[in-house]
Amino acid sequence: MNHGTGFKINSAIPTVFNINQEINWDETSGIVEFLNRINVKNISILLFGGEHYRLSLEEKKNQIELITGIAGSRQKVFVGLNDVSFNSTMILEKEADKYGAVAGIISIPPYMPFYGVRKNTVKRFLSMVLKSSGIPLILQDTGVPESILPEPGFWRKYINNGKLAGFKIEGMGSMRKIKTLHAMYMDTEIYGGYLGINMEKEIKSGSAGSIIGSSMPDKIRETILNNASSTIKEDVLKMLRFEVNHLYSFTSIEKYILMKRGIISGYTCRCPCPPFSHAVLGRSDTFYNKIFGDL
Repeated sequence: MNHGTGFKINSAIPTVFNINQEINWDETSGIVEFLNRINVKNISILLFGGEHYRLSLEEKKNQIELITGIAGSRQKVFVGLNDVSFNSTMILEKEADKYGAVAGIISIPPYMPFYGVRKNTVKRFLSMVLKSSGIPLILQDTGVPESILPEPGFWRKYINNGKLAGFKIEGMGSMRKIKTLHAMYMDTEIYGGYLGINMEKEIKSGSAGSIIGSSMPDKIRETILNNASSTIKEDVLKMLRFEVNHLYSFTSIEKYILMKRGIISGYTCRCPCPPFSHAVLGRSDTFYNKIFGDL
């Protein structure tokens, strides 16, 4: 879904669960079909918002095989590779490579139980993953302190040898980081934040795309990217801000809107579930009615 600026939308797909908390594979793959129908050609799975932390390694492998198979040649699939160890991360990388994913998405080690995260530990982990990966990787910076990230020049050799395909920047200071990386690595794609709330600023800062939710990328395209009427655009932005302010239940909100749109049949998550109160439910209904009430 390229626009005049070359900006690409990439929609992240949540995992759909049945009421018994087993994965609903049919409806999870149905989201892929929905995104294809509305012309979203870049999709991501197993990111933080996709409840990847509630899936077993085997379930993650099954999801990689399923989604890449459904997408086929129609859509490019990006796979989140974060797991509890280097070995399990590389198992997921091999599955992503085997089934034709175009890139993997990694971040700093997510699980360090006995010691604080240090710069040399992060640098060693990222070096090991980048050297070992058979597919290009995108670094996801979720706003971690710059004091524990490798220096900007660290990435050049991995860009030159094709191991590092880009950066995904979000959180505090994201605009400054995007501008800095864009100036240093103009030949590398830089993606903006997960929710799209700062999409216009990210484009001006040099972002080539944004990884957003899957519930309303068509409305984001029609309003934020294509400058629709101010009323509907403001409603979409308010909805995005609402999700930002309720990140603990972001995936449930996304699945709730997908349910309201008739794409999936429920918004169950796998326990332990973050709270999804009646107040959040009511506000989600209000935003849905404003944004989709004309349908």
